[in-house]
Amino acid sequence: MRRDKPPSRVFYGKCLRRKQMNNKRLFMVGGWTDLYKKIKEVGFHLTVSQNKEDITTEDVRIIDQLLTETRAAPEVVELAAAMHALRPFDAVVSFQEQGVMNAAIIGDRLGIAANPLEPVVLTRNKGSMRAHMAKAGLPSIPFKVVKNAEEVRAFAEEVGYPIILKPLEGLGSHHINKLYDGSLAAKAFAEIKADYPDTDPIAEKYMVGPEVSVEAISWNGKHQILAVTDKITTGEPYFVETGHTMPSRLPAETVAAIRKVTEDFLISIGHQHGPSHTEIIITDKGPIIVESHTRAGGDRISEMVKLTYGVDVFEHMLLGLLGADNQVEPTPPAGAAIRYLSLPPGEIVDIVGLEELRQSEGVVRVDFRFKVGDSVKAFTQSIERHGYVLATGKDATEAAQRAEGAIKKLQVVIRRSESETTKSEAEVLTA
Repeated sequence: MRRDKPPSRVFYGKCLRRKQMNNKRLFMVGGWTDLYKKIKEVGFHLTVSQNKEDITTEDVRIIDQLLTETRAAPEVVELAAAMHALRPFDAVVSFQEQGVMNAAIIGDRLGIAANPLEPVVLTRNKGSMRAHMAKAGLPSIPFKVVKNAEEVRAFAEEVGYPIILKPLEGLGSHHINKLYDGSLAAKAFAEIKADYPDTDPIAEKYMVGPEVSVEAISWNGKHQILAVTDKITTGEPYFVETGHTMPSRLPAETVAAIRKVTEDFLISIGHQHGPSHTEIIITDKGPIIVESHTRAGGDRISEMVKLTYGVDVFEHMLLGLLGADNQVEPTPPAGAAIRYLSLPPGEIVDIVGLEELRQSEGVVRVDFRFKVGDSVKAFTQSIERHGYVLATGKDATEAAQRAEGAIKKLQVVIRRSESETTKSEAEVLTA
């Protein structure tokens, strides 16, 4: 069983040689503690702009210069430019969705090492991405950026129900609406506009088929596909992701087609540096890209890549920005799986089996932050999920079995109302 491995001697050797030189200066938008540690180990002087609520005491000790500014705020660009004028930065990076745009803008404006702006713009805006795919001759689906509910209904009548209506620049399964007819078009449109007032929603023909994500790393426009990962969701109405299994258990020829369409897409948008995360549905006409991001995947998928293939996608990017050799050779794959918990709504009266879950064979990481007395509500987007279990195995099937088996050891006593208390296993949603 492969577990998370420490950086190699070669990596530490590169770090030491870099530390013996003058530190290069890195401006980073967003981040987290373990990543800050890695950046300092490499040898960068680190400046970070991060949401105030996401900064820990340990982060303050690690980071050389800290700006408490929201990742997506335009002020981040101006602050970076002002600091650059005093003491130039060598590179800028972000590995978080709310920071990738500002990082690309900073790199473009200051002329320093960064992922170029155009691929970030294309992938952040689903309408622009769909238009690009159509122009480039890549497999796509009917879509329309809609200005009102009437346009939603007109689009659906043209392509046929059901359709998906979602924010143009949304994330985290937020406001994903599947519409079977026009009766809820006005409500869905209004809810999206309330949270995303500066952009219009996008309507797309609903696609049927298994869902996967694709993890890749790129440097100087050369792309290396690392992993295809099977995805589980709650399905309609919210389509919240509840599990990932790596590597994909789809037929080899299907995986090959998925890898091919992903590489073609990355080439077409001009993605140059760093990790990417592409979401795909396999339809009866073949794999079609739903979304793509010029960053690593969330939901611990980057950790799953390291556990399964021995590749650290962040290390790859950082070494490249330093000018060091960042070629990687994936190891023969093992398996990794993450499963998210789904608890019935109510008040938690008792929690049984949590430590047994943590000690289960193959379990690498557990996230369960509820305690007795907490209230549980049903989740409708990814940030509301109830926790997860990440496990490894000799292959994808064993990893999935271990994650799901571990979750079944957790029992939570829930008081649904004053007169009803239920003891139930935490539910794991599987395909």
